[in-house]
Amino acid sequence: MKKFGILWAAWLLVAPVVARAEGGGDIKGMRIEPASVPILVVGKARLTVESLERGEGGLHAPYRVDVQGLPTGGEDGKFTITLTDADFDKLADGKAFNFSGRAVSTDGNESHVRGTATPSSGDGGAVKIKVESKRGMLVFLTTYRLVR
Repeated sequence: MKKFGILWAAWLLVAPVVARAEGGGDIKGMRIEPASVPILVVGKARLTVESLERGEGGLHAPYRVDVQGLPTGGEDGKFTITLTDADFDKLADGKAFNFSGRAVSTDGNESHVRGTATPSSGDGGAVKIKVESKRGMLVFLTTYRLVR
């Protein structure tokens, strides 16, 4: 019985470390709702990010920007939000946090991404995404939902 008590005590010490070995626990990804923003007087840009999946260094997904009302047709590429284990913990705990990342088009053009995620429910909330490119900055306001 003494041996069982020692094993139980050891498990109690190790279990929290094992459970939180990867920040954010069971978060597998994030879904961001498509968002639009006016550009100039006649145009509109619509950002669509496929379901972001958790991977090395953060969240990753293909994206598409459609441009309406202007001669440019938009672009496709890869969208990355850089997140640490501490950021995933904030997400899991329902705390607001700032993030950064990048969007790289299939043509190789890179844009800097910054934003803020503000939880409003257990698994979702508001997100502000700023995309800065050589052509300027677009600010998208939308919502997100965690994938567990």
